[in-house]
Amino acid sequence: MRGGQGAAEARVLQFTNCRILRGGKLLREDLWVRGGRILDPEKLFFEERRVADERRDCGGRILAPGFIDVQINGGFGVDFSQATEDVGSGVSLVARRILSHGVTSFCPTLVTSPPEVYHKVVPQIPVKSGGPHGAGVLGLHLEGPFISREKRGAHPEAHLRSFEANAFQDLLATYGPLDNVRIVTLAPELGHSHEVIRELTTRGICVSLGHSVADLRAAEDAVWSGATFITHLFNAMLPFHHRDPGIVGLLTSDRLPAGRCIFYGMIADGTHTNPAALRIAHRAHPQGLVLVTDAIPALGLGNGRHTLGQQEVEVDGLTAYVAGERPHPLGPRSQPACQVAHDPPDGSIAPMDVCVRHFLQATGCSVESALEAASLHPAQLLGLEKSKGTLDFGADADFVVLDDSLHVQATYISGGGASGALLALRIATVGSDIRDWCSPRSGVVVLTFSPFGFWGGWPPSPLLTGAVLGTGGVCLALPLFSSLCCKAQLRKCLQVQSDRMVRASPVGREQPGKNHLPRRAL
Repeated sequence: MRGGQGAAEARVLQFTNCRILRGGKLLREDLWVRGGRILDPEKLFFEERRVADERRDCGGRILAPGFIDVQINGGFGVDFSQATEDVGSGVSLVARRILSHGVTSFCPTLVTSPPEVYHKVVPQIPVKSGGPHGAGVLGLHLEGPFISREKRGAHPEAHLRSFEANAFQDLLATYGPLDNVRIVTLAPELGHSHEVIRELTTRGICVSLGHSVADLRAAEDAVWSGATFITHLFNAMLPFHHRDPGIVGLLTSDRLPAGRCIFYGMIADGTHTNPAALRIAHRAHPQGLVLVTDAIPALGLGNGRHTLGQQEVEVDGLTAYVAGERPHPLGPRSQPACQVAHDPPDGSIAPMDVCVRHFLQATGCSVESALEAASLHPAQLLGLEKSKGTLDFGADADFVVLDDSLHVQATYISGGGASGALLALRIATVGSDIRDWCSPRSGVVVLTFSPFGFWGGWPPSPLLTGAVLGTGGVCLALPLFSSLCCKAQLRKCLQVQSDRMVRASPVGREQPGKNHLPRRAL
């Protein structure tokens, strides 16, 4: 329930002792939530003469809008571009797992595939609101197959396509119905591309320019036709040149339609984009920067071979590449620029919260700017800024709780049933008192393992996560360090019966005997 019928009778939650990101500033204010939406407390006081039903002390932490990832190819072993019999279950798994990284909405992304894959997969991934089941699906991002062969990256050449004379019908024949589609990435230099851009934008679909050898003039013409986004800036496009900056030049072009803001995706994982390039882009056009993960199915799984659409990708550390085509690492000073330019990584394995922290560190921008790049800007790109990416009154109560170093402490999503329940995930610190966050209405405890915490230079801190799911009131989830994992402590802190505990599949690499619950039953 998001402010619908019965919202006035729903419980009012007041989050106190917090700093709220609102209007581009961190404000010392309380956050009020009812019926899945952000509430104006003045109306509550003076018009309804009500007060909060429950108050929660946030301990001085930051409350920011939930992160929105508009380019994610999969994760945790799930490949969105694989035409399985039950695509929806894979999407649901990723939707659950990315909550612990602050993501409350996302656009599942399909890389270049044959038409039969699109026809089978696209109808199985509908737009879906977020809730206790996981992050919301805002619509699909179809990246390819109408892209440049020279800048195809990890996209299989055999399935690339160009537009025929009846271009938009050719696109429909490739993708099938577009009801579930939100973004399409294409190369604007392809013949008949402007006809396609106009047709897509009239249907409310965002057109992104990427995997392209377009010069600046072709890119500007595409924007005049309706394109509003650039797919992973600097990657899979012509490098900046002072005589013709190519697609990159859109960030400072003076030939764009009046009042038009061009947005651009940035993969701030420490591998795809050099920190200097991040700083250049941010200082040139900070209002348009959208952080994306471009995560591949290997997210959360560690080294080894994994799928990416129709190809195999090998992961080594923080670098992914097409199996059998291992490139030089991106960024070491010993590598010539030409090698770096021609050997980009093939997808990322860093989650969104890591990208936010790395972006903050690399650019020296404000905390507010880093958070808005992962929340407000993607919402503006998709025309959702009234309900997503903001904590303004009336917006959806999707928000993330962060400490001062921007590590996720909790993720809240307004829930679906009549209770307007919320889902919360908290990453507890060693020795912290988790009992204040426990709910007597808890239902099932789900124990999983997550190795995240080392991305971007942070020291390893494998976590055990426990999710407490309920049908009414507040749904609470508590990630716990293994120091809290003994049977007696878990039962005491979570106040649940052992017969209601179940074990879930691991999120990441298990390390037997370390940071790991015993295999015996609780």
